Amino acid sequence: MTKSRLEAFSDGMFAIILTILVLELKVPELENSTFAVFLEGMKILAPKFISFLFSFFIIAIFWVNHHHILHKVHKVDSIFLWLNVALLFLHVFSLSSPPSSVTISATRLLWHCIRSTWRYRR
Repeated sequence: MTKSRLEAFSDGMFAIILTILVLELKVPELENSTFAVFLEGMKILAPKFISFLFSFFIIAIFWVNHHHILHKVHKVDSIFLWLNVALLFLHVFSLSSPPSSVTISATRLLWHCIRSTWRYRR
């Protein structure tokens, strides 16, 4: 597999994860169109929206780091490919709002495995 295919696959997975995140936000039903009713609806939505923002930025940080790692990769072998798939699998669990500390810790551990893999495979 070429590096560009791996990048395209990974970017697509991150896009799907972020899209699923936003689907969790449901617009509250409003009885009428007054501003007071709108504010009440936003109060109901606020905790989910804050959780969405938190999850979005954590996943965005993962994506930026993934971009930086892949920028330094020159060759993609099967070990690196499967580590990348495992990393993307863990990102799916970050869809919980907010991501659990176990998911974040496992993802960080896998990042270290991937970093050590590409360092020795240049």
